[in-house]
This record gives sequence, C-alpha cells and structure tokens, in this order.
Amino acid sequence: MRAMNAFTLSLSILVATLGATAADAAQFLVRAGDDWSTLKPKLKPGDEIILMPGKHRSVRFEDLAGEEGKPIVIRSPDEKAISTIFATEIGIHLVRCKYIRVDHVAISGGKRAGIVVAGDGDGRSSHIVLDSVYVTKTGDEGEQCGVRIERVDHMTMKDCRIEAWHRAGVHIHGSTDVALNGVQFVASPATADEYAAVVDGASASVMFQRCRFGAGIGTSIALGPTGTGALPSTSTGPDGSEPKEKPVLVDGVTVERCLSKRNGTFISFGSCSGALVRANTIIDAGCAYSVAEPPKSFAQVRSATFLANLIAWSPGAMKSFCKVNPGADPSGLVLETNLWYSAELPLAKPILGEFLGTIKAEQLITVDPNLDGYDRPREEKAQGFGWTSA
Repeated sequence: MRAMNAFTLSLSILVATLGATAADAAQFLVRAGDDWSTLKPKLKPGDEIILMPGKHRSVRFEDLAGEEGKPIVIRSPDEKAISTIFATEIGIHLVRCKYIRVDHVAISGGKRAGIVVAGDGDGRSSHIVLDSVYVTKTGDEGEQCGVRIERVDHMTMKDCRIEAWHRAGVHIHGSTDVALNGVQFVASPATADEYAAVVDGASASVMFQRCRFGAGIGTSIALGPTGTGALPSTSTGPDGSEPKEKPVLVDGVTVERCLSKRNGTFISFGSCSGALVRANTIIDAGCAYSVAEPPKSFAQVRSATFLANLIAWSPGAMKSFCKVNPGADPSGLVLETNLWYSAELPLAKPILGEFLGTIKAEQLITVDPNLDGYDRPREEKAQGFGWTSA
C-alpha cells in the first residue's frame, strides 16, 4: 500500500520489495514518459523493471548484468496489457549486458532498429532472452532492422513478432548460440522487408525452429550473403596470401519446421558451412533456394543439406526451383529427398529448370500433398515432409 501511495504522489520510479521468498530482489515500476535508464545503478540480479501502461521512452543500458537463474527482467505488468516503447533511434539498446530477459513488451518505431543487443571491443553480451516481444515499423536507416544481434553469445528469441522493417527483420552478426523459436515475420506494403533474417559476420550455432514467414518478404533467410555489413578479418600469410582454406561467414545453422508463404526466396546460401534445412513447408515461393556468390576472401557454401522439405505452389507462382548467382558454386549444397508439388507439374518442369547442387536422392514431383487449411498434408505419402512432419 505504501508503494502505491508513493506512485500516486508522482514519484517517477517506484521500488517495491518482493516477498520473503525473494527478499533480495525488487520491482521497479516505471511510469510512462520517465527516463528509466537512471535505474541502472540500482539494479541487481533478479530485479524486475515493470513498464506501466502508457507510452514509454527508449532506453540504453551498458554492462547491466543479472546472474544465471536470476536475470534482470524488463516486462509489462500483465500479458494482456502490453506496454509500448515508442522509439526514435533504437527502442531497447543493450551493450555488454548479461542475463537479461525482455518479456511481453512492444516496440514501435526506431529509425535504426527496434532492439539492438551488442558487444564491442570491451566485451560481448550474453544470455539474453526476448520472449513474446513485438517490434514494428523500424529500421529505415542505420542498422535498418527490427532486431540486431551483434557480438552476442547465448541468445533466445521466443514467440516474438517482427513486423514492417526495411533491410532485415532480424540481423545476427558475429554471434554464437542464437535460437529463434516460434518467431513470426510479417511484411508491410509500406516497408522494403528485404530479408526476414540475415546471419553473417562469423556467426555460429544458430537455429530457426517453427518460425513463420509471411507474404511479401524478399528472402526469408540469408546465410552469409554479400553486402550485409562489416566482415571479420581473415588470416593471411606474411606475404599477404590467402589461407589454404577460406573461412565462412556462418558455421552451423539449422532451419527446421518453419512455414514460409508467398516469399521471393525461402533460403539463400552464401558463405556458410554446416547448414541443415530440414522439414520446412514453403508455399508459393518465387524459388525455393538460391546460392549466392560469397564475399571476397570467404568460402563458398559447403557441407549444407536441404531435405524433407515440402514445396507447393499455385500454377505460375514459382519462377524456378532454385537460382545460382554468377560466381557461385552450388556443389557444396546437398539435396536429399524433398517433395515438390504443383498442378502444373510435370508439364512445367522444363520451364522451372533443374535442381542445382549435389543431388543425392530423388526429388518427388508427382505426389499431391493435399494440404489442409493449416498447410498440413492429408496425403499419407507426404506426411514425412514439411513443418508438421514427425
């Protein structure tokens, strides 16, 4: 009661001590419009920042740290009453932060990005969770993305929604052990929405699982493409010669049980190694996959696998099965069995071209999956393919 009285008496930020089970933690209630970056010296592991209803200001925290099992939490007071940050440059900017959780918060605007989690020359960020976060109308300059993850280790995005961005919905750069689970990407006619997700900059161990890519996105996922920002330095000999084996920009990505509908390209393989693209459903794509020329001094795609995917389209929607850009070598991409279906097959196969890469197994083109309203195959022979496969 004292805490609520203090709030009604116009204290900008209120601290409420938790019960006896967590006596060392506190809740900081932030009123709309307050400068909540001033909380930083007061915060300790296990504390919660609760954004009260209303329009909130952007925030930047440096070196903010919770602990394992006791993250610092930024959240709305209730899952049904989501608080919104109206950003100018960046909505939430975390630099060299550890064990932070952002839970049920919306961010609108942000010329550079909705959220940036980053490290720098003085240290990396780690153990960051974004859970049920909504980011919209972001990124027409600077980072040009909804969420930027740079020099971060151990980060999870769960059940988030990214809507109306410019270059990339999520850009993962120079980061490791990053998981996107159940993230939705929704394009807008008012924004470019070039990529839903880009992974580059010497990133490793990245997973996309049960993500959804809505209509109008240029490329759902791009692995190690050219022209996505600063590249890591490469090792050279004393005479400036390149190493015997060129490095890759991305090592170890899994894309599984995702659903993509009416996008230009589902996935683009640039400079990457160890990519596994398995059991995804791709509906009405312009092409299912592409192989891009890597940046100079970086390796072509290698040890990548595309299998058990279900690709279906209305006649005329798909322009080619796949594309290989000039200067790109698709031999490092292995195609195991995938199911391709349209009412225009097999008649349109000469127009759609060849399946490019190293073909290790037959591609099925005569099985009608008979998809239901949830893009699940009714046909028994198709049930081992796509995002609902066992």
